[in-house]
Amino acid sequence: MLSLLILLLIAIGIVWYLNFRSISISVEGRQISVPANTTYAKLQSDGYLKANNGNLLAVTGTILTKGAGASWQAFDNGVSVSDLNQVVPDGAVITCKNGSDDTEPVTSSNSKVIPWTWQIAGGNKFNFYNSTLHVLTQIGKDGEGATQTGDISGQTVVENEYIKMQPQIMKDISAETKGKEKVVCLTYDDGPSPDWTQKILKVLQQNKVKATFFEIGNVVKNYPSVSKDVVTAGMELCSHSYNHSPSHYLNKLSEAEAKKMAEEGVAAIKDATGVTTTYLRPPGGNLNATAIKGIGSIITAYIGWNIDTDDWQRPGANKIYQTALNGVKKIGSGSVILMHDGGGDRSETLAATKKLIPKLKKMGYSFITIDQLIKIRKSELGLK
Repeated sequence: MLSLLILLLIAIGIVWYLNFRSISISVEGRQISVPANTTYAKLQSDGYLKANNGNLLAVTGTILTKGAGASWQAFDNGVSVSDLNQVVPDGAVITCKNGSDDTEPVTSSNSKVIPWTWQIAGGNKFNFYNSTLHVLTQIGKDGEGATQTGDISGQTVVENEYIKMQPQIMKDISAETKGKEKVVCLTYDDGPSPDWTQKILKVLQQNKVKATFFEIGNVVKNYPSVSKDVVTAGMELCSHSYNHSPSHYLNKLSEAEAKKMAEEGVAAIKDATGVTTTYLRPPGGNLNATAIKGIGSIITAYIGWNIDTDDWQRPGANKIYQTALNGVKKIGSGSVILMHDGGGDRSETLAATKKLIPKLKKMGYSFITIDQLIKIRKSELGLK
């Protein structure tokens, strides 16, 4: 019986020795006491060792999976610990370091097209309302080179670009001119209208002034002769996309859909008049980076306005006239006045136009097209 008791006490002592006694160790220069069965991994999970696994990176360098890289390392007296689950010896002097990052497996290609990108000059983010004129100053061209594509992420990096990709660059340009001549642009949207476009044209011709008409492609198809009258009258004809319905606003479309809208809008005008325009005013001013990338160099300038008469709400001819006049007085030369010849009853716009032209002439303004305005502003800014 005694011998059994002695054996039990010995067993208890061994268990205590292996599991419950404390040992003294140095961790990153700090002396601590821990249970004798403590492992290196336990020291890390308890926060004594401030080290973590590396990350798994995409080929572009972004993190794909946190902690999925190489394991963190522990060192005892400068010697690397091979198994982090082994028990720490008494008196150990432990240091550690983070695991290194690993990169995903890649597939290499010695010849791959590098699609052109687009950017705003100066590195700004695109916002249609930042300026009145958004003009392409460099056409995008694809490059070619050796690439690596991540097998997990699908992302691609260029290792050797032997045909350099040329980004497409757009510059936001204010419409206000700096020269001595005072100029203003009358612009009309949503035509052609068989009821109102020709009446407005008659007023413009009687006053011997130029204006710019932004026409909707699917409306042009219905009234091609009216669009032709705009050109015959010596006015500028530009695109207002192909479809003006909210579901077809350019900022709601994919790259491919936006390109189709722009192409069909330009084609409708060309089919009706023989004129190929590269200027577009997005319906409702709704335009984003996705649409611009999709449209590419089909459009070389996106046109806004700096005076909105809200004539489409039919506030009265005098209100339209006064809004336009007050805007010109505030902005000065380079005023771009937004009105409408299509989309409904434009009798108020017609009446306001009749009153506005003589008044602005009396104030010393001449009337130019959007194309003329862009040329003036590019010359003033030293742009090609």
